[in-house]
Amino acid sequence: MVAYTVTELDSADLTSDDLKKMLDIWTQWCGDRTMPRWKQVDLLEVPRPLLGQTSVVDVRHQPLDFTYRYWGSGFRRVHDKEMTGLSVDDLTPADVSRCSRESFTSVTEQKSPLLFRQVYEHENESLVTDLALRLPISEDGSNVDKILSVIESTGMTETNPEILLG
Repeated sequence: MVAYTVTELDSADLTSDDLKKMLDIWTQWCGDRTMPRWKQVDLLEVPRPLLGQTSVVDVRHQPLDFTYRYWGSGFRRVHDKEMTGLSVDDLTPADVSRCSRESFTSVTEQKSPLLFRQVYEHENESLVTDLALRLPISEDGSNVDKILSVIESTGMTETNPEILLG
């Protein structure tokens, strides 16, 4: 991988049916709260196409850190690494770790669901674009304790015409 970038998107950019369904499920988990408690979260309700690309991080405050509680099987294949029990700082390459930390920090500070576009640029000049929906979870209704992330790949595009021509 040559570069990895993450951009926060407006909620109007949420056009994926599976991600919309996930946001609706999260809203149901909330009930009358602004964020659901962990005991309300049922990972079996995550839309099946997203489950392998689902993770949950525990949020530790002071110092702020994010430790993976759940690391979906699709992530194990992509990253060739099991991250359960490890810090986001253990992700490689460093750009992925840094961008993930920044997006988790945004969710922790804003205390609301956020949508991100993740773009991976590879050595062969191909781009892989994902949409990441990050959903806060809170026991006390005020502080974010966990973040549930679901990722949907929007596909790979070739940016080098020589690749397309074979």
